[in-house]
Amino acid sequence: MKIGYSLLLGEYINAEGINYTDCKNFQIVCPSCKEPVFKAKRELNSSTSHYLSHYNKDKSYADECELRVSKISQKDIQSLNNEARNQKLEYFLNVLKDTILEHEYDQGESLELSILLLKKIGNSAAIQFFRDKVYEITKEMVRESGRSKIYDLFDSYIDDIVEVAGSFYETSFSIEIQKRIAYDILSHLVSAKARGNYIFLFSHSYVTLMNRIEKIKGVRDFYDYEIILHQNMRKLIGLSKSKGLKIFNRLANYTLRPPHTIESSNLLNKMASEIAHEMLGCIIRLPYFEMIKKAGMGK
Repeated sequence: MKIGYSLLLGEYINAEGINYTDCKNFQIVCPSCKEPVFKAKRELNSSTSHYLSHYNKDKSYADECELRVSKISQKDIQSLNNEARNQKLEYFLNVLKDTILEHEYDQGESLELSILLLKKIGNSAAIQFFRDKVYEITKEMVRESGRSKIYDLFDSYIDDIVEVAGSFYETSFSIEIQKRIAYDILSHLVSAKARGNYIFLFSHSYVTLMNRIEKIKGVRDFYDYEIILHQNMRKLIGLSKSKGLKIFNRLANYTLRPPHTIESSNLLNKMASEIAHEMLGCIIRLPYFEMIKKAGMGK
């Protein structure tokens, strides 16, 4: 059969989109009899046929299920999958803040200091002004660019990590599923009801960018713009909007050229793009599989 049902995800799954081990990880069963199935492939001339097979070798039993599964309409599949994804997405958004704190920060005494810093960044009037500008740019990008363009940005982040670390962060879901979930998360983050999560993710990415610059020490010499950017990002925390505008003006007048940017730009744009880059990076690497298992969703 071509279609299985994931007890974990609560979705119909196409055989072509999964690996051999996914049947166990996603708890994939026959949509008709709910018995476990396994992934198989058959070479047909110049093409490969992907399918799911019962462990039960009784042909009449398998044929009966195959017949029932083939009658499941695409409309029914899409309807159930959309409902399941919306439920999972709602859960992800509800626990986004706690998940980021758990997986992105040390859990010792320093966690309280990190939370305090995130609150200061979130409450800074100067940063709020800047964050609102980035929010509008991000919202327009999501609405105008579509899924493929956002996927390209995810891939860019993945390529950057692979170039530096040799491999991307290990996730239980395939990277394609991670991107699909991350795209849905991002689409909801730019809606009015998810503004609190957007603010937290922005604050986290602000901290991540500062930490990334700090880690350069001992690895290579700092570029002048990195020192200036880090110093001013620190200054902005807790500043009023009026004082922040003076810093933003100085950053906007600091010219950057390749190779530090793709094309001639300025340090304010650089800060905005790097924070947005870190926001995408955070949501592409979150442990969604573990979050679903922890919640017991789809069971």
